Amino acid sequence: MFRNFDDAEKYMLFLLASGAYMMNRLGFLSIEWSNRGVAPWARVENLEPEVEYSEKFSVSIEGESGDRGWMKERDAIIFSQIARLAYEELDAKLREGIPPEWFTLEIAEA
Repeated sequence: MFRNFDDAEKYMLFLLASGAYMMNRLGFLSIEWSNRGVAPWARVENLEPEVEYSEKFSVSIEGESGDRGWMKERDAIIFSQIARLAYEELDAKLREGIPPEWFTLEIAEA
């Protein structure tokens, strides 16, 4: 659950790029990014510490008064790295290594 549309949009871009990476045999972005751990400028906090397998973790960014939303732990770790990037920065970063033609749409007329 994201608190603003821009964050949700960036995370959706990440999920779409993850599919492109798999289809182009470039690896698994979600595994790679979650293995990096929480970004140094972010904090991931368990919102349900009393629950054995909590699925509600908030993501807070250094210098901001509130959190950016809550999600499963792995998603929160990944999002901590995405949160401070502008959409355009993230888009450029995620396109690295993917053939440009993968992003080209060809519309056939009937």
